[in-house]
Amino acid sequence: MSDCYPIDFDGITLIESLAKGVRRLERLLQDTSEKKTEIKDQVEVVSKLKEKFDHLKSDPSSSKSEMVKLKSKLVGSIGIFKSLKRQMKELIKEYSHTNQQNVQTRAMLGDYFTKHHSVGSTNSDGTINTEPYPGFKKCFDHFYYRLPQ
Repeated sequence: MSDCYPIDFDGITLIESLAKGVRRLERLLQDTSEKKTEIKDQVEVVSKLKEKFDHLKSDPSSSKSEMVKLKSKLVGSIGIFKSLKRQMKELIKEYSHTNQQNVQTRAMLGDYFTKHHSVGSTNSDGTINTEPYPGFKKCFDHFYYRLPQ
């Protein structure tokens, strides 16, 4: 693969894995943001229904069937809220796992470049600075931009 020259197959495999991981983190971050919005909206729905229900409870002229119907809606909305919270928890768990995999892949890539290419340095956080390595950016972009967003 000319985009990755002079990196060999092992390095290319690590770069491809990193590109997939970075793209996955971006998607998970977007999904998490969207889920936050859904949760916020659902909190509003539950709050409004609870307010209506409390008002009906305190109003002696309200019918029993009206209260039962509203309570059913409220219970359903609370169920949706709980489901959204569970989904958010799973997204956060998946994000954390994917991030950890990326950290490991970066460390392996750092070891690879240290072993196979003597140029370069480490960043302040201890990760490898890949910019000086010939072919890294072009190779990473080759995989990254071919992945679905």
